[in-house]
Amino acid sequence: MDAELEKLLTPDVTAEQLEACKQALEELDEDSKIDFATELVLQFPSEELSDFYDRIERLRPQNESKEEEAEEEYCHIHQALSQAMEARSWLEAIFNEANERPYEMILSDKFNIDLFNQFHKLCIQMTDGIEDDCANFLAERTPPEYRNAVALRLNHAFEERSKLAIAIGAALTICAIQRTSLASSGGMYSGRSPSIEQKNDKASEDKEMVINSSLCP
Repeated sequence: MDAELEKLLTPDVTAEQLEACKQALEELDEDSKIDFATELVLQFPSEELSDFYDRIERLRPQNESKEEEAEEEYCHIHQALSQAMEARSWLEAIFNEANERPYEMILSDKFNIDLFNQFHKLCIQMTDGIEDDCANFLAERTPPEYRNAVALRLNHAFEERSKLAIAIGAALTICAIQRTSLASSGGMYSGRSPSIEQKNDKASEDKEMVINSSLCP
């Protein structure tokens, strides 16, 4: 990536700076746009994302509505940034500690598998090092009748051999075994509520992003 564009990868980037580099950003190929969008979106703590959204509006193609941009096959830089923000928002919402039914989001029609496939690097960076926490959180809040469907959708969304998909599959299996064992012995299962650490602010400084639980899509 061009050195001038790399200078934009900071939470201090202004709308004017982004607009000045609009042409250079549009000239990137699609994969490079997605990589740029991923790195830039992960620079921001959650409470500043709404402000960031306002900044990138200057990058929207002129005389084009949100609907028209979404329907285009060509990937504009504004579209890549908007979709990166959407993917981050969904992950943060699913693993929000206040979310008692995360499986409902995963099984909803609005859960966009293609979006997570496209931004798989973002998913990896956001869950790096806390895959087991995320997996246990999800397993403990997913009813038995939905576990297979949840595991299948996440295998498609996060790639079957990714650390997160493997951890979720294992956690769902272990959770099922524990419940079956306790039920057969007359015991009661009391699911542990893992602490999903809110490190986005620190991660913005360290450039090691993890799940934050403050933003809903």
